[in-house]
Amino acid sequence: MDADERAEVVQAFNDDESLKNSTSSPDILVGTTALIGQGYTLTRSFRLVIMGPEWLATEEDQCVGRIRRLGQNNRRTISYRLIGKGVKVEEGILNRQTLRKEFEEMALDLQNELKSKVIEVSDDEA
Repeated sequence: MDADERAEVVQAFNDDESLKNSTSSPDILVGTTALIGQGYTLTRSFRLVIMGPEWLATEEDQCVGRIRRLGQNNRRTISYRLIGKGVKVEEGILNRQTLRKEFEEMALDLQNELKSKVIEVSDDEA
């Protein structure tokens, strides 16, 4: 499927009017995280199932964000991440994502703490 065909499928998926007039419009859209991350906003979506984890959690977050954009028709969104129990690769990816998110949070906390220290020193000297 080329880019134009993909765009047409996504448009048919998002367009509520086409659902009323046609039985061929999809109720389920299956795509990869890479495809959805290319800029296709899924405004009719309210559920996202990620069937295989990505090494970078930001790619998954991007997919979740694509169903929480302006124009979203459904206020409630639900995201699922399916991880195979005992599948070492998937468990390893999930553990890496968790550690990376914790590291990012620690780095941001440290950055904010350092900024506040700089401001305190500047205020004392003034």
